Amino acid sequence: FMRTARRHLDIIDDPELNAYIQSLGQRLLSKRGPTAYQDLHLFLIKDPSINAFAVPGGYIGIHTGLILATENEAELASVLAHETAHLTQRHLLRMNAESRRSSIPAMAALLAAILLAGSGHQGGEAAIAMTTATLAQNQLNFTREFEQEADRIGMGLLTQAGYDARAMPAFFERMQSHTRLYESNLPEFLRTHPITTRRIAESRDQSVRYPMVINPDTTDFYHAQAKIHVLSGNNAADTVLRFKSTLESGRYQSKDAELYGYAQALLANKQYAEARSIIQDLLARHPDYRLYRITQAEIEMAAGNNTTALKLYAAAVKKKPNDYALTQRYATALLRTE
Repeated sequence: FMRTARRHLDIIDDPELNAYIQSLGQRLLSKRGPTAYQDLHLFLIKDPSINAFAVPGGYIGIHTGLILATENEAELASVLAHETAHLTQRHLLRMNAESRRSSIPAMAALLAAILLAGSGHQGGEAAIAMTTATLAQNQLNFTREFEQEADRIGMGLLTQAGYDARAMPAFFERMQSHTRLYESNLPEFLRTHPITTRRIAESRDQSVRYPMVINPDTTDFYHAQAKIHVLSGNNAADTVLRFKSTLESGRYQSKDAELYGYAQALLANKQYAEARSIIQDLLARHPDYRLYRITQAEIEMAAGNNTTALKLYAAAVKKKPNDYALTQRYATALLRTE
């Protein structure tokens, strides 16, 4: 599946974003103990649609549209917890096993109905319709059972990771509003994860059983959203104008994250002096934040100041030698300059 996905899906190869979503996945399983999916492999797909999916083997695909649709990290974590639960409970494998068990008797029933219809029996066509409907309903019931279980198990993973359980029904409620807005053209998430009033009520009822907690710091989440806005833009100049507009109007959750996105957009538009100025201001207030250090070095690389960039990377890696994104960026810079 992953070989096919890499050929046909627009998978984002960005060290900072990949490190962020991977850390979220590991956080969800950090207190669960040894599991078959202790090592989750999360990957980002450049796609504006709201969706996420799990694949046996510990792989979870996340559309960039989902990250932009969530209002905070807890909501994003709730979706990832749901998908992680699909993996830990082996839902896809169990669904496949159920399908194989039911396929032979189902096929026999369908053949019998076709024979009845072919012999001119009045109940033949009705039998075909009934058999087909029963097969579809059984599959639907099986899916609903798994969705309910994934919600329940996922909520436990969510709270163990330090998030407020109420984030899950909150996201479901907003997605349900999409049902009315989109009508027949539903987002992929709503087609693959049907959200009903009953499901929201059940998740709401479960969430209040957990103590209310203050969600973890969302600094990395808002910076990830800002980076995705830059990567999702079709025109760098337009993206620069977008960030400039939001900063002027104050329409943002985190000013620092919005400034970071603005610097990234300026970098993509080759406005290196302006990008450098913004990052220097951010570093003056947050000298140890690795995203700003990486951006500072990348600006110098793009501007052709390779020696300066490598010195910046070397100093940053010396302080944080185990940082995945920082190390990968430094290694890439060395390969580009040697």
